[in-house]
Amino acid sequence: MTIKIKSALVVACLFITTHLSIGEETTNGSLKSLSDRLVEWHKQMADTSVEAKKAALEGLLPTKADIQLLFPNGADKLWEKLSMRYEQMKMNIDKVAEELARDEWIDIKVIDVRKDDPTGRYEKVLQVIPKDIPVCRIIKTGKRGGSAGSGSYLFVKGRWIFLQGLEAIPDFLNQ
Repeated sequence: MTIKIKSALVVACLFITTHLSIGEETTNGSLKSLSDRLVEWHKQMADTSVEAKKAALEGLLPTKADIQLLFPNGADKLWEKLSMRYEQMKMNIDKVAEELARDEWIDIKVIDVRKDDPTGRYEKVLQVIPKDIPVCRIIKTGKRGGSAGSGSYLFVKGRWIFLQGLEAIPDFLNQ
């Protein structure tokens, strides 16, 4: 495999291992919508149609317009990098979907990083993105007993999107 494909598969594995969920979180209703969205996404990714899986994946990934809203001063640079990753994931959609079956998630905790960021890792990015955009991260527990953290989820223009590495974007844009 080439390095690009291996990188895409690693990103895909990280992406999908954070999206398995059948549990309910114990947070407020707006955050529950994220859990509900992930449950629906998981069902969509189980479809046998490659096109249905691609559509499900695209439904959770940010669009160029989302990136422009979130990072108006660096959208083109960021979109160039992200769009290549997303295309690689779509080209390997069956492997992405297959990874979803690895473990059944039984619990999900949604963390609003605007309210709970004890390490301060989101501090820079929260100064950049619009203040009215909810930003969450997820911790899920699988049936086999393992827990996994995730990338970030943002509620943009009426839908939840997934953005791996959100907290590192300001540094990336300043390079």
